[in-house]
Amino acid sequence: MKKSTSAPKSVKELLYCIHVRMEVEHFSHSTIANYFRSAKELCNYYGKLPDQLNEENLYQFLLYTKNERKLSRATIRIYLQGLRYMYKSIYKRIDIIKDIPFPKRTKFLPVVPSGKEVLALINGAQCLKHRMLIEVMNSAGLRRSELIRLHIDHIDFSNKRIFCKR
Repeated sequence: MKKSTSAPKSVKELLYCIHVRMEVEHFSHSTIANYFRSAKELCNYYGKLPDQLNEENLYQFLLYTKNERKLSRATIRIYLQGLRYMYKSIYKRIDIIKDIPFPKRTKFLPVVPSGKEVLALINGAQCLKHRMLIEVMNSAGLRRSELIRLHIDHIDFSNKRIFCKR
């Protein structure tokens, strides 16, 4: 197959180019699907190829995804990253997308269980091992990932300390 240096002439050709490039660059299947979706929806929204659009069109599309489609900030970030990839890799036009900022990430406060909920968890444990894990996690304030990586040599029994190693 002859290498083409010109821009894709149809939506189908554009999506094929995106897919091939991402496969060659070893992107994950979910990333390919997400970037593919963002390019396809942009084309469907305007009814034309992305190389015929300007920065204002991209802002309008992102506003549509936020207000009309009610997509989360995280999803909009993925869409924007997909569009950045498309403009940079396929169209070699980073100028159109470079000034569009990513939406801020949503910050979540952790949910802290009440004393009754912790007791219910401990008492609901089926075996001694699970009960001990819940008690250690709760009393030491460990995260789930820290508890998973915890080894017996991380515990200093004489000083009553637990060391979380990375």
